[in-house]
Amino acid sequence: THQRQDFSAFLEHDRSIGADGIATTSSPMTPLMQFMENLGGIQDTYYLLADHPAEMQACLELMLARNQETFQLIVQGPEEVVITYEDTSSTILSPAVYRKFCAPVLDEYANICHAAGKLFLTHMCGKLSAFNAQLKAGLQDGIESVCPPTTGDIWAYEARAAWGDEKL
Repeated sequence: THQRQDFSAFLEHDRSIGADGIATTSSPMTPLMQFMENLGGIQDTYYLLADHPAEMQACLELMLARNQETFQLIVQGPEEVVITYEDTSSTILSPAVYRKFCAPVLDEYANICHAAGKLFLTHMCGKLSAFNAQLKAGLQDGIESVCPPTTGDIWAYEARAAWGDEKL
């Protein structure tokens, strides 16, 4: 059966916010973060990556394909901003793991949003200074919830200096 898109709830929420803010749409995380946060937990995800790399790669690729479909649907909506709640932190990811599994996917998500004229933000509330080079190079328009110590490890002015003025 064919389902019709219905944006009435979003539009009503947007109207209720009015000039006081902007309504946004949430989107899927990267497959690795989805796996860590929702499926396997941090420890088991790393064990599976080490012990079953081919199977994990296939699983993450399948998850990515579904996420790409989801993003294509999301950007058809009326929102101006799409946010993925990535919860990135060097307490659970090394820069190498982020570079391999997260950065290219986030750039792909950003490209989908940008092609539709949308801004793409990533929620990253953890310890981020280890990722400064990747975040500066990333295609996301901004990082939402930059946290100073002790939740995070970078102040907003330090993030601006490290990531550049083009990041929101």
